[in-house]
Amino acid sequence: MTRFLLGFGLFSVALCAQAHLADSVEVYRSSDLDEVLVSVNRDTQKKLNTTQQTFTFSKSKIDFANKQNMADLLMESGQVAVQKSQQGGGSPILRGFEASRILLVVDGIRMNNLIYRNGHLQNSITVDQFAQNRVEVLNGPASLNYGTDGLGGAIVFNTQNPVLAAPGQRRFMTGNAAVRYGSANSEGSTHVDFNYGTEKFASLTSFTYSHFGDLNAGKNRNPFLPDDDAYIRCNYYVKPWGGKTDEAIANEAPEKQYRSGYDQYDILQKFLYQPNREEQHILNFQLSNTTDFNRYDRLSEMNTGEDGTVTPKFAEWYYGPQFRLLSAYHFHGWNKLGADKVNLTLAYQNVKESRHDRKFQKEDLYHNWEQVHMATLNTDWIKYWDQHTLHLGVDGMFSFLKSTAETENVVTGERSENGTRYPDGKNRMHTVEAFATHEWQITPKVRMNDGVRLGYATTYSSVLDEEVFPFFAGKDQRKQNMTYSLAWGLNYLPAKTWKLAWSASTAYRVPNIDTASKVFESKTSTVTIPNENLKPEKTVTVDMNITKHIGDRLVWENVVYGTYYFDAITTARGLFKGEGQMEYQGTLCDVYTQVNAKAAVLWGFSSSLTAKLSRNLEFNATYNYTYGRVVKGEKHQPLDHIPPMFGRVGVAYLTSNGKGRFEAYSLYNSRKRASDYNADGEDNIKYATVKGADGEGMPAWFTLNLKGSYNVTSQVTLQAGVENLLDTEYRVFASGISAPGRNIFVAARVGF
Repeated sequence: MTRFLLGFGLFSVALCAQAHLADSVEVYRSSDLDEVLVSVNRDTQKKLNTTQQTFTFSKSKIDFANKQNMADLLMESGQVAVQKSQQGGGSPILRGFEASRILLVVDGIRMNNLIYRNGHLQNSITVDQFAQNRVEVLNGPASLNYGTDGLGGAIVFNTQNPVLAAPGQRRFMTGNAAVRYGSANSEGSTHVDFNYGTEKFASLTSFTYSHFGDLNAGKNRNPFLPDDDAYIRCNYYVKPWGGKTDEAIANEAPEKQYRSGYDQYDILQKFLYQPNREEQHILNFQLSNTTDFNRYDRLSEMNTGEDGTVTPKFAEWYYGPQFRLLSAYHFHGWNKLGADKVNLTLAYQNVKESRHDRKFQKEDLYHNWEQVHMATLNTDWIKYWDQHTLHLGVDGMFSFLKSTAETENVVTGERSENGTRYPDGKNRMHTVEAFATHEWQITPKVRMNDGVRLGYATTYSSVLDEEVFPFFAGKDQRKQNMTYSLAWGLNYLPAKTWKLAWSASTAYRVPNIDTASKVFESKTSTVTIPNENLKPEKTVTVDMNITKHIGDRLVWENVVYGTYYFDAITTARGLFKGEGQMEYQGTLCDVYTQVNAKAAVLWGFSSSLTAKLSRNLEFNATYNYTYGRVVKGEKHQPLDHIPPMFGRVGVAYLTSNGKGRFEAYSLYNSRKRASDYNADGEDNIKYATVKGADGEGMPAWFTLNLKGSYNVTSQVTLQAGVENLLDTEYRVFASGISAPGRNIFVAARVGF
């Protein structure tokens, strides 16, 4: 690592010297560097002027990618790794951080709540890709602008806004419709949206419905899979209790991942009122819901009896509907309260999720329900003067949880009380924070930014029945924390074709109710119990960015970073009432708990290249590498959530008339050695291959893909493509379900 960093540093110095001798600064003509971002500092800003590594999906890129859900769209970029435990999943990983250690933000409102877990999350799929105007990914600390949880970065979803009628136009109406079919899972998606606008009032209504059938894995063997190993295939599927007993039915089509399908619908409604040029009011309503969807990784687990008989471990293991409701009021003002811009957002979110599981040929079906209510406040006060920008703000989050549980006898129908996932009394988490950021255009070549965030966070949990939740020894759990984040960055434009940037920043994550107060079966025959003594996790990160561009013909961005991750929360062996084992849902389990490890280190390198080879031909490529280790004295062990090296390579052809775009590309992942897995964390080596921890780890893989889009008229666009052309069977790192096999898709979009 030292040699790599030294070499990269020398390379940077050489580039700086070359750039300094080049022409004087001119305006960047690259469309990529001139993209306006709204997420980096919660204000409009060109990528040219940012120090944080970012990339963006514009509306046109989202439409061309044409993915089944938001998680698949992020993975399509070749710059975000995505884990899946089931088809209805998708947990993005940024710089080795995942789930509750990265931020999901929609329309400036944080989605992260008090039960975002440390393991893997599927909340990103509750954001409708059809309704997006743009999606922005911030790599690296995001706590300065968004608060707790921003260790690895933030994914910022910006939904479409209503459009007013043009001046002098009394009113107008527009709309869009889209349909799509995918063969790998018999996917059928339908979308429609309507916009109605007058000079001062506008309304946008959007609706999407998707059906995802059982997912088919690839039929052809991965050439990187060792000859003596194989991927896990569910050789049996269970016909749930139908009278006397469960029935395990042989799967005669092992590439078909039975009981992995689900349905989803998404609704967006916005109203915009703009009485004059100095203020704007928006009401924002979003609803996302699914049917039940099975936890496929758990359904693929098998038990071997004393007589050698192999049977499924679970007859049922499924999530209830993934429900997300958001209601928000946005105010945008100009030239008010002494500021050039003023923003205010008040939001309420209601999130419901549940878990349901029953062992094979057992009568008890365990139900756990969680309901979250969260209110948030975000304010921005922005002032421009001379060469400076001052941005002040106050944020608040007030969240509440009710956790309930039951045991249902599927034979008699009798229901009884069961242990809850979280404390069965009151659970809440509140944060109040203030921040200030500053930008200074020192010279035409040099821009500096700095900032600070200070805050207070409190969590509280109480227990009503110690038999239901016997972990707090008869007392309520209460925790208060003061939080802070600092950031500094410098942009240097030594010549018209170079951008150099350096930054140093801190981030933090306050242990939420899920981290500090949860009990759950993390792995087979292991149970993780609460730890009331956890402290906030913290990081210090240093970035260096070197970008070379030649007009709009070439953009080559290279970023190297290092992160010191201290008070890191990891999983370790624990005790319950002085014992290392306890009975949980009828199984004797080893006890684990969350602890603040001494420290961890991460470093990595990423590179992205876009080059126009000719007027009609474009080449693009990405490369991402992350290294992470937990430090305990002189002993090092792998940090979990670290994906293997991954990226994307593609060639696109654009027709001369501008109506068509066609692309051939490959997504690739390198091998993840078994020795690089964290055995006690969330890397899921047991799902990597049949051999699990006794194997060689996760094999490398790649896919070949083709897709195209053509505008038949100004209002009609046809799209088609083939993903995983070779029909290769493979799994993505830490996933519990195999990736789709060959997927032939067709789609049509119509404007009206």
